[in-house]
Amino acid sequence: MKVLVQDSESGLYYKLGGQYVPDSNQATDFRDSLEAFDYCARHPEQNLQIHLLASNPKESVVINPAPQLDAMRRTGGLENGVNAPDSQGKR
Repeated sequence: MKVLVQDSESGLYYKLGGQYVPDSNQATDFRDSLEAFDYCARHPEQNLQIHLLASNPKESVVINPAPQLDAMRRTGGLENGVNAPDSQGKR
């Protein structure tokens, strides 16, 4: 299973270097959904979603992290110490 970050408006997938590409095969595969969630938390100005892409498309799942991120911001649970790659792939 691939863990991808996708722009929910354009449908494009995140690729290291701050690029967005239409092909999921060219996108950055995050190690797990928490890393993808952390990346979304670092970029709240974008409309991002997490796409868990299974080999069988019927088993794929799209997660909208916005409600969880909003709740974490309200309760002070969202800090800068996230461990997702930045646009250059650094953690």
